Order: sequence, then structure tokens, then C-alpha cells
Amino acid sequence: PSGQDVTDRFAITCRQGTVTVCLAELTIGSDSQTKTYDGRPLTTVNVSILTGNLPAGYYCGITCTGSQTTVGTGYAAFDIQIWYHDGTGAPEDRTHYFIIRKQYGTLTVTPAPPILKADDAEKAYDGTPLTAYKALVAPHSLPMVKGHTPGLVIYGSATNPGQYPNPYRENGFVVSNESHMDVTHNYELVDVIVGTLTIKHDVAVTVTTGSATKPFDGLPLTNDEYTVEITRGTLPEGYAAYVDVTGIITRPGSTENRDTVTVRDKEGNDVTFYLSRSTVFNHLATNRA
Repeated sequence: PSGQDVTDRFAITCRQGTVTVCLAELTIGSDSQTKTYDGRPLTTVNVSILTGNLPAGYYCGITCTGSQTTVGTGYAAFDIQIWYHDGTGAPEDRTHYFIIRKQYGTLTVTPAPPILKADDAEKAYDGTPLTAYKALVAPHSLPMVKGHTPGLVIYGSATNPGQYPNPYRENGFVVSNESHMDVTHNYELVDVIVGTLTIKHDVAVTVTTGSATKPFDGLPLTNDEYTVEITRGTLPEGYAAYVDVTGIITRPGSTENRDTVTVRDKEGNDVTFYLSRSTVFNHLATNRA
């Protein structure tokens, strides 16, 4: 009859086969990044699965370890664990279920590009040299890292009255940190602005303009008179003050009798800048008729 057990009519030999679950393969990579040196670390940020997939309930735990602070290139490294959670209990570490291939990106820090300026200096003439050896970050430059101090070999010197450049040597650029360690390799000098050394004559000139008053008559009132007084020191031989009195008034009222003063040396060069100068403005007044 159908369905009858006839197993005893057969000589049966059983051979056990194998069932193999292979490890899953994943390729996980990090992005490359680049920035200009600013004293802060550049770190691994973006990590993603490049090939392979995680089954339902599995997720990655990423720890970013790559870091590059100074100028150079390092790896955007990371550590990874694969976790499984079925919604109950604690997650289970199943990293060993996977063959994981890592592809690290790179972290690249490029030199900062400072612009420096040789220092300016000014003093009254005293027969001794004027120098200024300090290197400054130019106002229009990107700032340097806090605590980093630039240095240049600045060799300008001036003794006699006048205005002189404060130059520097091309190969003298250095940068040190607060611990006086050399950190120059983190910077690439873009430009240097030459400083200025100014020595002024220890002379003070005071110009006093004349005054005038008249009843209103519709005509302009002027007074070209002035006096020049040396109030400190002695005007060098051949130097002369040239005064152009410019004050004028027509309507009733009062105004300063202003002027323009130029001091020239014996060659006719304008040396007004190298002297201390002040002006006393008297007044022009037109009274109502």
C-alpha cells in the first residue's frame, strides 16, 4: 500500500557533508584632506564603506585616529568595529565575522604664507646710529600662529637727518615658538616690506600768521604777514622756511589766517618732515557794516 515504510529493504550508507558560512568582505576608506598650517590638527573626518554591505542589524563603530598638525602628509587612519544588535539586550561585537580592508586617505598640511615688514623707527638727531631689528607681520598678511615669532636679519642703520630704508637679508627668515624652538618649516615667506628709519633735526619751528580786521565792504580780506621763530635748536646752514599764507574772508565773521609751510635745504629739497613744526593762526575778521 502507498505510504508504507520500506526502509528495511535498502542498505543505506549516510555521508555527512559540510555547510560553510564564509566571512563577509568589506572595504572601508577615509577621505583625503588638505589645509594651510594654522597650528591646529587636521584629523580624519569622513569614513565610509567602499565595497560590500552590512546585513540587517549590523553597524560600524568608527574611531578616527589620523592627525597631522605640522607641515607634511600623514594617513587619515581609523579603527573599526562591527556590531550586531537585534533590538534586545546589549550589542555584540562581530568584527571577526568580516574580512576588513582599510584604505586610508591622506592628511596634508601646507606651509602658511606670511608677509612680513621690517620695523620702522624715528628719533631726533643726536649723532648716534638709529637701528630697528624687529620683524613684524604685515597688516594685510594672514596672522601667524599665536606664540610664534618671526625673525629676519635686518641691517639698516642711519645717523644723519633724513629718511632711509631698513633692509633685510633674503636668507634670514626664521620662526620660533614660545619655547624658542625653530618652527620655520611650517611657513613659506611670501614677501617682506622694507622698513623706514627717520632721523629728524632737533629743531622746532613756529610760524605765526598776521591778523586783520575791517568793516564789511564786499571785498576779500587777507594778510600775508607772518613771523618764523626757531623755538628749539638751530636751523642748519642753508635751510630756509617758505610760508604761503592762505587765509581769506569776504562775508562778515572771523576765520583763521591759515598757511602752508615748507622748509628746504640748500639744494632745494623739501625737508619739512625732518623738523618739528607748529603754527599759530591769528584771525581775519570782517565786521558788519
